[in-house]
Amino acid sequence: MTAGSPPDAGGSWWRAGPRVWSDRILIASAFTYSAGWGAGSLVVLLGLFFWEWRRGEPVWQRTALDRPIVIFLCVLLISSLWSEWRWKALSGMVHVVVGGFIGLRAVTLAFLRDETFATRMLRVWAVGGGIIGGVAVLTSALGIGVPDGRVHLGIGSNGVGTVLAVAGVLLLGVFAMESGRRKVFACAGVSAGVLGLALTLSRGGWLGAAIGTATLVMLVPWRRLAVCGLVALLVVAAASPLILTRAHATQSTRLGETLDTEGIRSRPAIWRTVPRILAGHVLLGIGFTAFPLAYRRVVPEAVPLDLFPHAHNIFLSFLAETGVAGLGAFIGVLAAAVAAMWRWHTAGHPGSPDRIVSASALAALAALLGHQLVDVTLFGVHIAVALVYFMALGAAGDLRRRSGVVG
Repeated sequence: MTAGSPPDAGGSWWRAGPRVWSDRILIASAFTYSAGWGAGSLVVLLGLFFWEWRRGEPVWQRTALDRPIVIFLCVLLISSLWSEWRWKALSGMVHVVVGGFIGLRAVTLAFLRDETFATRMLRVWAVGGGIIGGVAVLTSALGIGVPDGRVHLGIGSNGVGTVLAVAGVLLLGVFAMESGRRKVFACAGVSAGVLGLALTLSRGGWLGAAIGTATLVMLVPWRRLAVCGLVALLVVAAASPLILTRAHATQSTRLGETLDTEGIRSRPAIWRTVPRILAGHVLLGIGFTAFPLAYRRVVPEAVPLDLFPHAHNIFLSFLAETGVAGLGAFIGVLAAAVAAMWRWHTAGHPGSPDRIVSASALAALAALLGHQLVDVTLFGVHIAVALVYFMALGAAGDLRRRSGVVG
């Protein structure tokens, strides 16, 4: 195999070897996720795992993430067993373990087999996001599926906001490393994604997109991004009548919700319940995924309103559900993943495609986590597929920079 070429490449497209098909399936799963269907992506990964296992592929590849992940899972198990909602917590944990294992394993092995895998995967992921942005614009223009003035597409406006915030940052990265006609398509994708994000009215999505874009600008020379950013702003400005017409009433309502810090549905009001939920469970929390149940107990007025809110902040969610120990373990996993991604990034030559790919992955992860500061779509809608993929790319990129690891 020559450097940079897919394994078992050669011959017709259909006659490619099983490893090439494994990579193609993984890349298709990234497209499935970018289309807002995290569960479908997980099903693809599960099928891929059993197929590769029967062919004798490695069950696991050791990386710098192993120890933090084991610590995190041990804390999660103890917290779940300690919880009064034991079976709910354990079922949530099983979901995380299965999805995390097959996702990390598959993406890590694929990137170690082929150094072009990350580029191809993120490019397809970005394309999927651009398509979803276009669909969001089209459905809004036709008035389809926007009863409250917001684009939902079956996964909720905030769920679509997560998809478009991450994909928009990836598309900016694609614009920075492409040339010619592909550059034009990438810029069109960014414009569609930004306009679609505006039509969701997802405040968290905009926060994530801003954080991700700022991260990318710090890692990639801004001159490579400026033209595309300017075009996207002009497109949004030109489409502002559509945005304002479709969502005027909803915008006023959501602005009031943003400014309201006391209403039962406001995020600050939900955040203030965390100390009460955590009382007596400081170390291990109330149990993974049990926040809605505990919330209704400490806020009785939520019962007649049929409210089952999540914590609207990923870190407060882990604090309430898994305690100080779980939050510390979760932050440890994130820190290890970001450190691995940073080592991957700094190992590349300045201005090289690999450097831009790693910067795009880091920036997209920042966009994903930025949105989770005011939402928990990561688990509620997208079953953490994106987080697992970025962690795996960082772990494999970190291994690739070491001599003698990749054969």
